[in-house]
Amino acid sequence: MNQTSSTPLDTLISRLRENLGSLAPDSLFERMRPVLDGFFDQFQLVPRREYDAHLEQMAKLEESVRRLEERIAELERQR
Repeated sequence: MNQTSSTPLDTLISRLRENLGSLAPDSLFERMRPVLDGFFDQFQLVPRREYDAHLEQMAKLEESVRRLEERIAELERQR
């Protein structure tokens, strides 16, 4: 396997291989790949940086909504 892992699954398999070393044969790691791939396909995973960026954007949107709601309430009081 190429040491420069290109996907999170490659990274996981590589780390398992490094940590288990001689405790597990290489064929086990290759048989694990489709099992893990099928398992992770159940989830909509995103990189942590992307998740954090979305959280930050949501916080800004929530603040905008709060200010707009306050403005609407003020306008309604002026009627």
